[in-house]
Amino acid sequence: MKKIHQIFILLIFFFSKNVVAQIPYASQQPKWAFPIYAKDALGQKDTIYIGYDPTSTYGIGPGYDDLNFGEKWFIPSLPNSFAVGTGVWVSQNDSVLKVDIHKVSSGNTYYYQVYLSNVKMPVTFKWDLSKLRSDSLPFPSQNPLPKAQLNVTFPAGNWWIGNPGTSCNISIPVVVSDTINTISCNCYAKDSLQILDPWNNPSPISFYFQIDLVPWTGTKPTGIKNNFIDSEFKIYTDFSDNVNISGSNSKYKVEITDMFGNILLEQLSEGTTIIKTDIYARGIYVVHINKIGEAITEVKKIILK
Repeated sequence: MKKIHQIFILLIFFFSKNVVAQIPYASQQPKWAFPIYAKDALGQKDTIYIGYDPTSTYGIGPGYDDLNFGEKWFIPSLPNSFAVGTGVWVSQNDSVLKVDIHKVSSGNTYYYQVYLSNVKMPVTFKWDLSKLRSDSLPFPSQNPLPKAQLNVTFPAGNWWIGNPGTSCNISIPVVVSDTINTISCNCYAKDSLQILDPWNNPSPISFYFQIDLVPWTGTKPTGIKNNFIDSEFKIYTDFSDNVNISGSNSKYKVEITDMFGNILLEQLSEGTTIIKTDIYARGIYVVHINKIGEAITEVKKIILK
């Protein structure tokens, strides 16, 4: 009976990784789609889809729409009504694009812009983060960690994240992932994100933000550089499963987290470092190296046997 249960769990995991969201008005489904559900303070709702397909037409505007994937214009049902769009600016009484499917990236990053018009704040976005583990994503497997994460960027200083995360001003991208490693402010949730208006505008407003689809690291991007050059640091485990860090005389901070982002070790180091791991259970862990004085991070997954 135990084996049957194990097989059943494995089958659930297999099919959950391969489920692709369906765009209801598309004649052909893209290779990967990610629906985003929006609801404002008045209860108004809307849905958009971002995604990836190697056959998509690259570009935004008339003549670049992939009608087969549902990239077509919708006109809001009422003048000055609540609307969410992607790919183009949403203006009052204008049509909006509900689907944005990309085929190319810049530096392994897929960029999407999301626009809201006539929204009464606060507004809540919901999603299914199991889609960030899909085999259909154009990134290499990091199993059992996610394949991808979303970095959400807002106009600097203009918006605040609310519950269920701790409210804080958004000055750097917010990580959207079901597995977070290191984050300085708890501005995220696994299934939703609420945006507050610090000025408490009495009337509906319009604004935009950007979503970047990137390979998973579990950390906030710095906007400068995510990784050291390959030759600067070497991170590896030896025959005793100790973590060895070598290749630099610089000062750096080392963190070891489990796959759920819990910090198990944090220390300052310089030069070669050996970290004993006999106190940790067998499993998957992530080593982070933050070089002192520089906004760059090295991240590596390790497996302790």
